[in-house]
Amino acid sequence: MDASRLLAVLADVEAETTSLTAALTKLTAAYTAARDTPAQDPTEPIRQARDDVGTLLRGSLTNGYPPSRRRILQAIQGERFVGDTAATYIDAMLAEAAISPAAALAALQTYGTQLSQFRGNCTQARKGLVGLHVEPDALVDEQAEVGILVPRSLTKGHLDALNRQLNRWNIILKGFAELAGADEREVTVRSLSTGSEQIFLETSLTVAGFLAPVIDRVLGWYKQIQEIQKLRKELERLGAPVSEAQGVKAHEKQVIEDSIAGLAKELMARATAVPPGRKGEIQNQLTISIRYITRFVDQGGDVEVTVAPPPPPPGEFVAPADAATMTEAQLEQKKAEWAAVQQQRPEVQERLDLARKGAALASLTNRETGILQLTEAEVAIPEASAEDDDQKEEKRTKK
Repeated sequence: MDASRLLAVLADVEAETTSLTAALTKLTAAYTAARDTPAQDPTEPIRQARDDVGTLLRGSLTNGYPPSRRRILQAIQGERFVGDTAATYIDAMLAEAAISPAAALAALQTYGTQLSQFRGNCTQARKGLVGLHVEPDALVDEQAEVGILVPRSLTKGHLDALNRQLNRWNIILKGFAELAGADEREVTVRSLSTGSEQIFLETSLTVAGFLAPVIDRVLGWYKQIQEIQKLRKELERLGAPVSEAQGVKAHEKQVIEDSIAGLAKELMARATAVPPGRKGEIQNQLTISIRYITRFVDQGGDVEVTVAPPPPPPGEFVAPADAATMTEAQLEQKKAEWAAVQQQRPEVQERLDLARKGAALASLTNRETGILQLTEAEVAIPEASAEDDDQKEEKRTKK
């Protein structure tokens, strides 16, 4: 596990669990009052306190984590203390204890103790890493990152197999860089990690703008085929003719092929920097690359795109002229309205959209067996595509 990436996760987790502890304190107080004063109706205080906990956890940064950071959360056993997973856990815990306020209170106190211990461990680990001069991993300005998480099942830990994966991704990312009209097309490594082989590569917002939608679409295709396969298996269970089941299977294959071709055309239509003489070659390579990414995901691999946080507002909040006549609550409301407007700026929304699409595969559970019908031959990248940009430019100049 990369220490700088762990430190970044610890900072997020520590901040959120501190806020969650405060929210749980209010919820615990509501259940304590319900236990100690049974003659009073506790519904509203409990509902409000639970809503506050839910709002906090639904707004968690960890809900937007890409697969690599979710794996860090899993490794430190922190998922049930942050984000949507914590919200689900707390709801289930209180539903089970709903028979009495005393039972709910006991469950909350146990969970609160576990949360406090976990937060303390995170604080201790964060301080230790900072004391060792580790810097938290962070992207800034126009930076973006592509993460390739290669499952051990594809490499068996062998260097040669990993090298083949790296070569293919090098070709794929160079192709996306050319599609985006990037001046720098040499792929640079940001960091490497172990566990499953994890490779993190530098890129730009422009390239991220082409690659992130591919990740998002692959997730959609995968889920679509899952639903179709459920229906196909149901047909087989009900004894439908073999030809019917085979027809559905052929439809699955066609859905993926048509979707890949459509996405390649869509991305090419956005690629204004591709020279006319290169469009055919680039579209062919793009189609193969999308096929490869789709099969890679189907084999248990993960791809993620992370972008630097949105730029701050161009100015600070300025209190209105009549601020002196406002209550503190009214002034806070004005600040909230100003912040909401800033959040809608196009450059902010673009980054948020890229981050969401780039982290899409985090919602997929472990894929033990593939469900798609893409073969190795269909995703093979021609060796000619591995020429570097200088060689291609030299050939075009000679022509």
